[in-house]
Amino acid sequence: MFGEIGYGLSLGRTALEPFAGLAWAHLDTDSFAETGGTGAAALRGAGTSEDVGYSTLGARIAPSFALTGGMQLAPRAPRWPGSTPSVT
Repeated sequence: MFGEIGYGLSLGRTALEPFAGLAWAHLDTDSFAETGGTGAAALRGAGTSEDVGYSTLGARIAPSFALTGGMQLAPRAPRWPGSTPSVT
């Protein structure tokens, strides 16, 4: 699950869009045990449930002028990512 919000600004020949985003991920795994093996070689694993959240702050920057030959410049987006510790 994720979401992002931003606000576009025009600064002369440059477009600027500050933005903030939040995301959340959840992973659920079941326990398992190999059959057919004996002793320490048979693998086993416990089930687990993990959650993690991510945040992003940044700005998209795009110059607004025409280039020759129909070329375009891609917007740049410097950002500061962050994450929360895993919560079970």
